[in-house]
Amino acid sequence: MIKLSAYISSIVKERELNLEEVAQRGRGQISAGYIHDLMNEKAKNPSVSKLQALAKGLGVPEEELFRVARGLSIDSSESYNAEEVRMLDWYRRMTDDYKKGFDTFAEYLANLSEGRKDIPAHIEKRFQPPTKSGK
Repeated sequence: MIKLSAYISSIVKERELNLEEVAQRGRGQISAGYIHDLMNEKAKNPSVSKLQALAKGLGVPEEELFRVARGLSIDSSESYNAEEVRMLDWYRRMTDDYKKGFDTFAEYLANLSEGRKDIPAHIEKRFQPPTKSGK
């Protein structure tokens, strides 16, 4: 589970937004100051209309933001930390072709991190580990 403050901060940082931009994209229904207060946990219990404006401003699904605000995990069966939220956001923004490459690369890295020597051929031919000489 991720706190609302951390979630907002993560999205703002990842998308390189400033709070004025987020407020403007929220169509005037939320101020930069209020967003700042949410990020610093000074504002508590935002209204439905504020959360809707914030979702619009951040460019995230309302349902996702509402789950975070209620203290639930983004995915009802999983709980994610800030890094995982960022990676999930990147993945969602990829085209299908890029997702295929990402999936293969992620599987390759997972196999390497587990110390597996039996890396499947479809992965090994796409991603050769660097040699000691760097070539």
